Amino acid sequence: MRILGSCVVFKILNSAIKIGYFLAADDAHPEDSVVARYNVQSDAADLVNFETTISTSADQIAIASGYLQQEWSEDNRRYFEYRTDQPIKFLFCLLSGKYAVQKETWKGTNLAVYYHPNHQQNLANIL
Repeated sequence: MRILGSCVVFKILNSAIKIGYFLAADDAHPEDSVVARYNVQSDAADLVNFETTISTSADQIAIASGYLQQEWSEDNRRYFEYRTDQPIKFLFCLLSGKYAVQKETWKGTNLAVYYHPNHQQNLANIL
């Protein structure tokens, strides 16, 4: 199952890099900066093969970039192993929480929305 999402921390960090290593916006010229040309979002950025195993509390679900390879429980902990099927830019998220899950299959593709149990108002629109 592919996990889609957004990681605010990296967006903030990337914005800070774009204005030139935390310089004031008036002093920065990102179009002339090596940082602007070779940051994690640029076409010149290196790609990585991403694989991770996350351990979390027994009552939580862990989510990461890529496809879930396996899930298991051991010693009152839950483990989740994720792997991408191709190299990605060095930009990924690791999340863990007490999520509710709504699953559906659409045209042969498995979909899942992980959400806070009290925030289910738009599930029908999302899926």
